[in-house]
Amino acid sequence: KTKPPNPELKGEGQALLLEGDGNSPAEAEKTLYNMTPVIVIFTVYFVLKLVLESILSSSPMITAYYFQWTGKLSGIFLAILGLLLLPANWLVGYLSTSYE
Repeated sequence: KTKPPNPELKGEGQALLLEGDGNSPAEAEKTLYNMTPVIVIFTVYFVLKLVLESILSSSPMITAYYFQWTGKLSGIFLAILGLLLLPANWLVGYLSTSYE
């Protein structure tokens, strides 16, 4: 038998699993509702990655149509974009830690 939760404990001091084994449908539904922000974040992340991959994979076709570039020039363009990602990610990482 489990002990009842202590109302004085809040945050990190509160036990994670107070009672039950987490296998009942009601408990699973409660957990799903508590995870709504996580589900939204993962959905947005997935959609952004999907759009980015679509744009990158279609860029040779777009550059050939609009700018009459060859496949070699499109490859160089994508290589430059790829090399610019590292400094951009480092800058974002530095700025995100400096504003905490």
